Amino acid sequence: MSERSRHKGFKSAIILDGVSEIESFAFHNCETLTSVTIPESVTSIRDYAFSGCSGLTSIVIPANVNHIGLFAFSDCTNLTDVTFQGDFSSVSDSMFQNCTNLKRVTCHGMTISSADYEKVNMLTVLKMTANRNYNVTMPVSAKFDIIWRTYFADADDTAYLFIQKNLPKMFKFLADKNDTEAIHKVFDSGKFNEARLFRFLIDKNYPDIFVKMLPHAEKGKIEILIQYATQKGASTIIRSVLDSGEYITKENIDDFILYAIDKKSYEIQVMLTNHKAQKEWYEDQETIIRKKFSL
Repeated sequence: MSERSRHKGFKSAIILDGVSEIESFAFHNCETLTSVTIPESVTSIRDYAFSGCSGLTSIVIPANVNHIGLFAFSDCTNLTDVTFQGDFSSVSDSMFQNCTNLKRVTCHGMTISSADYEKVNMLTVLKMTANRNYNVTMPVSAKFDIIWRTYFADADDTAYLFIQKNLPKMFKFLADKNDTEAIHKVFDSGKFNEARLFRFLIDKNYPDIFVKMLPHAEKGKIEILIQYATQKGASTIIRSVLDSGEYITKENIDDFILYAIDKKSYEIQVMLTNHKAQKEWYEDQETIIRKKFSL
């Protein structure tokens, strides 16, 4: 009997609990197969086990599976949804070869859909997320977004190391998106150098985000950050700080004005002086005399 006739009309398969291995070619070219249930007892899916199952639309790989052979799901041309319930991290190039309709993958508890990204090869996404290999080639915006999502989802050390190595680009990606929710998470994680993040926001001129993140600054560091912005001549940063009404006050504005003069940041000096005038932050003569003579 030919292989095709052997599988004719075979629409679903429930593999019995207790089976530990799905043999090579077990369902090869079973074109009518649309669903299969793999029990938790299975630890190995051998070569070509489901290759050519063009009617199969989804597959769930149980947590105990630790081996999937070559071309195991190749040419499953209508496969749209792949879920790994465990921590499988050895997806090969051939495993899902020619699965051209893949639209959603779930690995390490995180689901990624092609609807979220344009012009992204979901097989590449599957290999990147399952194998935690972040050196794959794919559109940068999608790649960076998925890596951040992976990091936030399970604090994966591999994702963290990639982010740390490429922090200026990775952090800029979030800042350019104005993704303050994600940036708050970055600060809250405590894994990244806080001063470095703040300096980046100043140097690359993200005034709104800078002010929104200031509550994350360590006690006593906000003054230093404002001084750094002044030294860099970052007038838009200082303007946002002034507009917030929280960090430059009647009590400390003179210190910041003197610092601006010392660093020859005259534009910021004028800005601070005008702000002081607008707020009428001038002390009465009696207070000035008391301070001068320490009365």
